[in-house]
Amino acid sequence: MSEYLVEIVIDIVDFAWDPDEITSLLGVAPTTVSRKGVKGNKPRAPVHNAWRIYSAPPLNWPEVLISVEAHWKELGNRLSGKEEIFRYISEYAQVELTVIVRECDRYPLVRLPKELIKYAHEANFSRVDVDIYQ
Repeated sequence: MSEYLVEIVIDIVDFAWDPDEITSLLGVAPTTVSRKGVKGNKPRAPVHNAWRIYSAPPLNWPEVLISVEAHWKELGNRLSGKEEIFRYISEYAQVELTVIVRECDRYPLVRLPKELIKYAHEANFSRVDVDIYQ
């Protein structure tokens, strides 16, 4: 199993509700939210509402030895049993999962755990991407 600096992000975008309603539906705190037209600390106001959650492995893990599997285990545990809620949300929003791989000195072999693929399918995610940044 190859290991790199990894993050898994779930974005919910392009919905008319307040992001707090997404939080209430899922019962999970987001990492960040954006509200359409509310500038906040950004130079420009967002053009759509957004709700985002990142994987968050334990702080004692060596940063460069974190795998996609370990990140999904952590995030998947937080989102366990919420597939039906995501399916409902996906009727009104784009729900996207992105695996981000950073600081690679070469193109890595990235394998998505079957549990992640199954969850994304059952939750009706709009897309699953893998982004690699060197």
